Amino acid sequence: VTPSLFHTCRGCLHSPVTLKQSQMYPLLKVGTICWAVCFYVTNASGWADCDAKPPELDGAFEHAFWAAQPNETQFYVQYPTATLPQGPKGWPVMIFMHALNLGWEWYQPQIERWASHGIVVVFPFIKSQTQDDTVYPIVSDTTGKWLQKGLDLVRDMASGASAMPPGLQGTLDLANVAFAGHNMGAVSALRIAASSPKGTVKLVIAMHPFPCDIGPPPPPYTITKAEIQQAGDKAGLILFTSEDDAAFGPASWTAGREKKCFAAATGNAVFASFAAAACDAYPDCSEFPTQGPFGKLDCKGKIHATGKGHFCPCSAPGVPKWVSPQQMWVTVSVRAYLHHDLDTNAACYDLLYGSGPKSLSSDANIADKQLQKKSSNSPVVV
Repeated sequence: VTPSLFHTCRGCLHSPVTLKQSQMYPLLKVGTICWAVCFYVTNASGWADCDAKPPELDGAFEHAFWAAQPNETQFYVQYPTATLPQGPKGWPVMIFMHALNLGWEWYQPQIERWASHGIVVVFPFIKSQTQDDTVYPIVSDTTGKWLQKGLDLVRDMASGASAMPPGLQGTLDLANVAFAGHNMGAVSALRIAASSPKGTVKLVIAMHPFPCDIGPPPPPYTITKAEIQQAGDKAGLILFTSEDDAAFGPASWTAGREKKCFAAATGNAVFASFAAAACDAYPDCSEFPTQGPFGKLDCKGKIHATGKGHFCPCSAPGVPKWVSPQQMWVTVSVRAYLHHDLDTNAACYDLLYGSGPKSLSSDANIADKQLQKKSSNSPVVV
């Protein structure tokens, strides 16, 4: 097999290569190649399809960081710097809102990985990186206003009204946008998706949102079942929690309450509750440095009130051994939706919605899950 037949993810081969679907058949009997080379299969969309275990690997795209402050709103952006593949109209976009009291460094490794897979990630701040990333005074918003500001920035960059990040080749694909967030940011993502016209975003990712209807915190800060239904009617929905999330009351209650909230979703949707053992593996604060890249980390002040379970979606600044068990689910979800439009022929779809040993459903970190697809205007559990 010649080198021109392969296109590899970073770290598997040293030279980039391409594999067409019509050229796969001679390799079907050589199953070990699929695992050894971590190959990507070029899909009709123009984007590489998922390989055997893409969530555990960085993608093929080099990427860069950019800080911008248009109209006095601070944004951090992580984005690919490679040539846009042939076929796509532009780079898909994820607009991500952080949790209460957390900033960029609590999500940075995941964001860099998503950018390496060809996603432009826009990260807005309510006041600033420094002010948002503090225990007190609290900086909060659950209206979705700053996610909307992020979308406005993306639209301005695509239209030429605002400058593109330096080195970004091509434009942004406004038809393939996701809202995502953690905690406060998860509520913001659901709320702004619910109130936006259908087609504004293709996917909503809500990690550990405030429990619906009653909170804590109480309405109007928390989300409602009606808003969850509206968001899920307008876009795909991914909702995560964990068995040991103590941010909203006794940890033993949270996962069940979140699943009842998820029951309001009537479209294509995934619910996953991560096992306590997986999330309790989050590093102890004694392992964190005192100072992070933007100032004092204050690990104890942030984790003490919520427990490790609520930090399961996060990175651990200064402790690279920790990798969130949720990040690979997000990686597959954004690729399945934003790269492949939930095409049932794509390997990314099989990873997300399949039930085989290589699907995410076989993930040992999952305590409970529900996968549903919309069929004849009714949700069907798969």
